Amino acid sequence: MSDGLTINVDVQIKDALKKLDARTVESLLTTALVSGALLVQNAAKQKAPKKTTTLARSIHIGGHTKLAPDFEHGQDYGDLGKPGPLQARIGTNLVYAPVQEYGGIIHAKNGPYLVFKTKDGTWHSVPAVNIPAHPYMRPALDEQKNAALKEVGAAFMELVAKALAK
Repeated sequence: MSDGLTINVDVQIKDALKKLDARTVESLLTTALVSGALLVQNAAKQKAPKKTTTLARSIHIGGHTKLAPDFEHGQDYGDLGKPGPLQARIGTNLVYAPVQEYGGIIHAKNGPYLVFKTKDGTWHSVPAVNIPAHPYMRPALDEQKNAALKEVGAAFMELVAKALAK
């Protein structure tokens, strides 16, 4: 699922952008986009289920680790794939992340039963367990979308002004 973003600029800004080369404008837009994406990333980290905090720590903006420095390097959270031009991918590659977000049924694979111990110390043997949904990514996007769009626009304008002042 992809939500698009359109930045409308007035004539003065369009004229100012003509003074910058295309690579510079793309770089400024990418930086501004990551600035807005950080709001969604941070909200998702706050909303993620936190039994061990691994899921929350693994949420990152794929392909932009230099612009999003809180990502914990050295952890095997996987690559979200190289984003296309002017894209930000926020997520994690932890195998259980989709089950946490959407819920699901975990079936025994290596035998007839899943065997596990609950907090009260009781052992259980069951053929499958139903994991209820604990949405964290979609609610983070829904709640932060407007703020993220405003942040992208404000950051872009500030970056353009700095680039033109050089």
